[in-house]
Amino acid sequence: MEQQHDERIRTSGEIRKYLTIHKRALLRAKRSGDRIPASRRAAASGSYAPGPSPDRSGSRPRRAPSGPLFSFLSMVTPVAQKTAAECKLIEEALHTSEARLHMVISHAPIALFAMDQHGIITLSEGQGLQRLGLQPGQVVGTSVFDLYSSIPQALEQIRRALAGEALKEVVHIGKLAFETQFTPLHDTEGQLTGVIGVATDVTERTTMDEALRYQALYDALTGLPNRTLLCGHIEQAFKSATSTQRGPALLMLDVNRFREINDTFGQQQGDLILQLIGARFRETLDASDTLATVARLGGDEFAVLLPLADEKSARQAADVLQAVLEEPFSIEGLCIQVEVSIGAALA
Repeated sequence: MEQQHDERIRTSGEIRKYLTIHKRALLRAKRSGDRIPASRRAAASGSYAPGPSPDRSGSRPRRAPSGPLFSFLSMVTPVAQKTAAECKLIEEALHTSEARLHMVISHAPIALFAMDQHGIITLSEGQGLQRLGLQPGQVVGTSVFDLYSSIPQALEQIRRALAGEALKEVVHIGKLAFETQFTPLHDTEGQLTGVIGVATDVTERTTMDEALRYQALYDALTGLPNRTLLCGHIEQAFKSATSTQRGPALLMLDVNRFREINDTFGQQQGDLILQLIGARFRETLDASDTLATVARLGGDEFAVLLPLADEKSARQAADVLQAVLEEPFSIEGLCIQVEVSIGAALA
């Protein structure tokens, strides 16, 4: 009870002190015509701050011991300034972060580049540049249109990116293949300011993909299209046919008595005969400019697709194919005569 009485006495004294300051400030305000409330002037001047300091959230009400609200104080807490040591730590952290980023980019197995809206290279980094015979930063300031003037595919993709299109394509530069992603950059008003790109060397992957595609679509013995690729060409020929007088024609060829050739000269010589037959067919039709497709279906069976033909032109093509086999094949000093039977189907 005695402690509470002393605390009330101290609080009452603070109130009397505050009222005195308030009256004096009010008199001064009346004399000078100042309209600022006296209580706010007293609090802002720091001449009176009863009780504990207000929290950092801004303002808090003040109440008399009996309960009623007698003022409202608004206080501003100043922001502490960074010391020189703290600023130095921030600068060191920023320098370390930049060094780490540069190390990652310079050692990454990619080619990272950037260009402005005119196609002038502003950044060129990454180990992937070594595959092109370039060093980091070597081509900065160079126009991409001059650098890749002999690669139409690359120029077309760069033009699309500078037009604002984001794209991801595989660019072939010589024997190398790079999967390149272009990302346009825009300012706050939506205007194009440049393009950044990341190129990854995918030569090995592309080579493997092409090898698998070749195995799937071409005959391993003769190098001619196989049945799968021929079917695709036939489907495309029917889609492209627009004339009612001429359409796709398919010639089926079968080597006569080929089993006897295998039995007499051996399978190795028989495979060589098939290779020579396929080569003659292909050379003859390529020279005729008929856009024909020569395929090996398997064994001793071949097929020729004529995209646009009528009965007359199909007969002429069959005669030409039989004529190219009139000359015997010479294998190890032996002359081997080969004939074929040909059937035709017209759309």
